[in-house]
Amino acid sequence: MEKQKEILKLYHDNHDKQIEEVFQVDLNIPIHKFQTQKQFTVLHFACLHNNTKLIEITLTYCRDSNLLNQNQMIEFINLQNKDGLTPLHMASFKGNLEIIKLLLQFGANSDIKNITGLSVLHMSVQGDHIKTCLFWINQNIPIDILDNNHQTPLICASFLGSQLMVNFLIPWGAKLNVQTKDKGQTALHMATQQGHSRIVRKLLIKGIDRKIKDKSGKTALDLAIESRFESIQTMIENKMGIAERFGLRQPDSKVEKNYKSMIIYLSLYCSSFLITILFTLPKLESFQAWYISSFSITLLLTWILVKRNPGFVPCSNKTLMDLLDGYQVDQICPDCSDVKPPRSRHCEICQKCVNKYDHHCPWLSNCVGEKNQYVFITFLFTLILSIVLQIVVQCQILNLKEQQNDVELNYVLQWITFFYTMIFGCLFILPVMFLFTVQIYNLIKGQTTYERYLEKQGINRNQSRKASEEQQLKQIKSSTSIETNESEFKFTLKTQKKPLLKETELIV
Repeated sequence: MEKQKEILKLYHDNHDKQIEEVFQVDLNIPIHKFQTQKQFTVLHFACLHNNTKLIEITLTYCRDSNLLNQNQMIEFINLQNKDGLTPLHMASFKGNLEIIKLLLQFGANSDIKNITGLSVLHMSVQGDHIKTCLFWINQNIPIDILDNNHQTPLICASFLGSQLMVNFLIPWGAKLNVQTKDKGQTALHMATQQGHSRIVRKLLIKGIDRKIKDKSGKTALDLAIESRFESIQTMIENKMGIAERFGLRQPDSKVEKNYKSMIIYLSLYCSSFLITILFTLPKLESFQAWYISSFSITLLLTWILVKRNPGFVPCSNKTLMDLLDGYQVDQICPDCSDVKPPRSRHCEICQKCVNKYDHHCPWLSNCVGEKNQYVFITFLFTLILSIVLQIVVQCQILNLKEQQNDVELNYVLQWITFFYTMIFGCLFILPVMFLFTVQIYNLIKGQTTYERYLEKQGINRNQSRKASEEQQLKQIKSSTSIETNESEFKFTLKTQKKPLLKETELIV
């Protein structure tokens, strides 16, 4: 009994060197039988300490001392505490792949769930370890594996406020609209209730059903209104502002690439040109060359901008696991599964990362970025010039005196042309001039439109790149003796001021 207390105390205090010395002296210590009142074994302690060396010492000692046969070793590694957590759960929570692989090598079972149904994938999500999650998914752990309350890893991450985890789980194939068993809440309900606005926006952009009601009949919008989260309420209502209408910011909904806006623009532009050529320009020979040239150049630049690569980031042909080994998580695009260069951004409409991303132009159905920014500025200039010339042409025709017998059909057609082209010109001239001014100002400032928008909104881009482990995990150590037969480690994941769901509380 005294030996057991001594060994547990050494594991509790993470004294791997002293433990190694004890094992060298005595090869008959039954450490596989040592447990606290909460049924934590020495392996549980070693995993909680994230001590790979201590795991190796323990497993090697059990193997070399002939205390256990192979079946007994497997049973020892998979022992569960009172909460049903195995050492593998602990290692997954800590995100130590080296320990995880070592435990698997000695027979750890990754299919075991704790008493509330938490899997090793759930534990990795709660520990906010992207790489460990990817490892388990590659080991064929279902990405939508359910606990006893039907909570998926995505629901847990949304509750915790782990934006990076949500960003990766969705492209990996996580289902968006799964509902919990007790309250019938989706990931959107969870994120809304906790006030995680960025996660709410990500879920909406990826297409989660915002109309789903929980078992109390409330949608996520109802929860946002109740909690007075005005920004989240606006997102769920999908109100379109200036930034969304000009393509500086994607609407708070899933948008697929289409050519509707471009077809509308080209139809109006080309039709106004044709009727001007037919019914107005024949009487104004001095404007013909200028007008036709500006239209032709604008049309050519439109075709180039639609077809040209705006600066899509090339594929590195490396696996995501290799990238996670060599780069920080925030340097990798979850959707493209590739490295994100500085000043690049993933376009949710084009579904690609764009170098020096400026904005996605709905009228061209393409992004404006590093490779087409100057072409875009030239296009805006020629478009302004052609619209101005069109307005001038229509104003000039009003000054021409018509012959009395020539007034019938031509007179009517000229007035139809006048009103049609003037309406088109007035609709487009101010927005296009605004965009042109913005682009020139961007060149002077050395920034993109997107960067200036973020700056104006006061968004700190580095916030999303901080590791969330420190925000979500608090480790409390007390000085109570091991004689109480209870370990004094207490881990409680927290998000803001609220603890994580009861079943995720780890008490050793």
